[in-house]
Amino acid sequence: MTSIRIQPVKSVSAWIGCEIASRRDWVHVLSTAEIEDLDRAVAHARSTGKPLGELTRDDFPLGLLARSAADWLDALDSGRGFVLVRPSPSRQSRAGRRPGRGSRRR
Repeated sequence: MTSIRIQPVKSVSAWIGCEIASRRDWVHVLSTAEIEDLDRAVAHARSTGKPLGELTRDDFPLGLLARSAADWLDALDSGRGFVLVRPSPSRQSRAGRRPGRGSRRR
């Protein structure tokens, strides 16, 4: 009979909810500059007139936000496997008043 050795996983991808809940290194709060960069990229993508499914990376040019997005990709691929991205608290409180920013039209 073959025996299987079970070893604990010792990497950042092995986390326990109650332990990670007390940390905030997995939360990225968008700065005003990052939000403005995202708005510019969305405006550029819309200006192409392409359907969503035909947009490419070149149609969605990121400046400042590209560095953060690269960090998020690294966290997804070889880190804990998730990242929470949210607007700053002041932007978040205004989101309900602007359709398309975390709110639904009724």
